[in-house]
This record gives sequence, C-alpha cells and structure tokens, in this order.
Amino acid sequence: MKRKTPSDVYDINHKTGALVIGKNRLDDYATKFLNKYCKEALIKPMPIPVEDILNKMSLVIKEERLSSNLDIFGCCLLVDGEIKVYNPETNEYMEKFFEQGTIVLDSLAAEVYGEGSKRNTLIHESLHWEKDKTFFEILRIKNKKLTEKVYPIMLRQSERFYEPPKGNQTKENEVMWLEWQAHKLAPRILMPYSTFKEKAQELINREDITCDEIIQELSDFFKVSKESTKYRLFEVGLEKELSKISDFDRIFEDQLSKNEFVKISYIDAFQMIEKNEVLSNWIDEGKFVFVDGYFVIANQEYIEFKDGKLSLSAKAKRNLKRCVINIRVKRYIEHGISRKKVAFLLKDDGIDKRFYLFKPEDQTHLNREITADELYGYFSDTLDKRKYRR
Repeated sequence: MKRKTPSDVYDINHKTGALVIGKNRLDDYATKFLNKYCKEALIKPMPIPVEDILNKMSLVIKEERLSSNLDIFGCCLLVDGEIKVYNPETNEYMEKFFEQGTIVLDSLAAEVYGEGSKRNTLIHESLHWEKDKTFFEILRIKNKKLTEKVYPIMLRQSERFYEPPKGNQTKENEVMWLEWQAHKLAPRILMPYSTFKEKAQELINREDITCDEIIQELSDFFKVSKESTKYRLFEVGLEKELSKISDFDRIFEDQLSKNEFVKISYIDAFQMIEKNEVLSNWIDEGKFVFVDGYFVIANQEYIEFKDGKLSLSAKAKRNLKRCVINIRVKRYIEHGISRKKVAFLLKDDGIDKRFYLFKPEDQTHLNREITADELYGYFSDTLDKRKYRR
C-alpha cells in the first residue's frame, strides 16, 4: 500500500475550521465543489457559468479600486467589515464598509486583464466563502484582534505562485495556505480535470494544429486566460504530447524556463519605466529605486553607500528574491500583449534578439514586511537626476 504524504492530505482542522489539503487532492476538492454547484461541467466540456454559481451561493459583487498598481484583483467579505479602497483622484486609501457575502472586485483590473481574469477572481473569492468562512468566524470569537490583522484576504496577482513555508504554525501562515488553496483551486474549477483534458485531447489530435492555436481555442472555449490554460495543460498530463508540436518550446517558454532576476542597465531601466505604466506604478507604490542593475526596496537593509556610490548590501545580494523586482529575459513574447498587463523591452543588436519582461505575478517572494525608509527621498532624487543626464 502506498504511504500517504502531506501532498495526499484532505481534511479539516477541527480546532480552527481550516481546510487542510495537499497538492495531490486539489482536483478532488474542485470536483466536490462542482458536484455541488455545476454537475454538468463534470460530464461534458463547457464554460463554467460563474454568475449562476455566485447566485446559488447568494454572493453579491461590488466594484471598487483596490490598489494603485492593479496588484489586488478582489476580496470576499466573510464577515461584516471594512476594507481599504483606493481613490485614484487623491491617490489615497480609505476604509469602506461591506456586508458579509460581498465580493469586491477591482473595476480597472477586471477591465485591463480581461474576462478570463475576472472569472478566475470571482471563483477564487467564492472559494473563500465556501471553505474559509468557518475558519474566520471561529478566529473572530477566539481572537478578534488577530482577526483584524489577517483579514480580509486580498487576491494579489503577485502572490499567484507563492507557496507558504511548511511547519510555520502562525495564524498568518495558516491564512496564507488558505489563499494558496484558492489560487490553485480556481483554475481547476474553471477547467475541470476530465472534461478539460477531453477537450484538449480533441484539439491535439487535429492534423497540423499548433500549440498556439490549441491554447487560443481552449482559452476561448472555457473563457479563461491563455496563461492559465498553459499551466492547466501541464497539470492534466499533456506536456509530452504537446512537446511533439513544432512551436512547443516557444509557446511554453515560461513553463519550461524562467531566466529570472536579470540585471539591466540604467538606460534599459528608464526605457522600461517610461514605456510601461504597469511597472512605473509598481515602482511608485512599493518605493523601489534602481541600484546595481535592479529595482530594489529603498531600505537601509538592502542599500548602502560604498565608495561614494549606492550599492546593494550583502544581505540584498544573498536575498534578491526578497528585495528586488523580478525582471526576466525571454526569447519570445506573445504577439499583441498589452502594456497595461506587463512591461517589456525589446533588445535586438542584430545578432541576438531578446525581451526583458516584468509581470506582477512573478513578484511572489518580495518581502512585504520591509518597506522603504527615510532614505527613499534621497535615492529617488538621485535616480531622477540620472534620468535627465542620460
């Protein structure tokens, strides 16, 4: 008999009410959810009727701006309470009250990132209502002050690939595991294992079809993003069959190789900022400055004066993932990709063509507990002067 591992766990913590589920059981939970709210999606391939599911769950959708850099897509009020909403006219955040059972969706994020992203956000937040409501009700009774610290859970695209540390017994970490579950479960509900694989196999079996065409058709059919479609194809075990198709390496470059945390020049850095609003907003929101080829959090833990110049500290060099914006290098980039979603810069010297790429979902490991300190003003002034001297 095969020994069970933590990846095979599927249980409820009876003390806290939290769902405990391993990687190998995620599709089991997705099946359970669909059995309750949309059984037909388990029988035949179909786009999931998201609004019908929300109606069955008696959830209400409200739209607000939730962040200046579009990192936050939404949140679900599991208990009555206030959340921070963003006012773009004043560039300030304010508290606003919402009743339990309300999904607050960032209006601009939904517009910029499209229908697939919006549907994923709504299912993600409905999962919190389905699986995490009891956890927060128990926590509020036991420790109201701690509840206020960890609630509500905000859906951040920069945490899409984040996996919390194992063995950390804090409530904050337990809440991060609940968010990890929702990130992993939402696409499994929108693209159910068996019926999604059936539809994908049907397309793969066509003669002369490309990976690009397969992804486009699946994305259109299930009304999900192309990025989610790519990852789901690997999750249902079709990587080997897809690898036989000529454009496999180009289309699945992100899944096959990351090429992360590349150093760029000052000129490249300014060009990326000036041409890409999404990166500029991230830098302003997080107060990053450019040092030694990286955009780094302007904090004395990560930046120091050395030989009359700013440089990364030894701690920063050991922990790049925790303090610098992740810019990757790619050989290919999706045609027509919106600069409102990602930032990119083409580098072509006539011999080697490549792209520098910034994506919010690649910023998973940034340390959110360390923020810019009083040195930010000096650093940003220095950077501005360089800008005009280039």
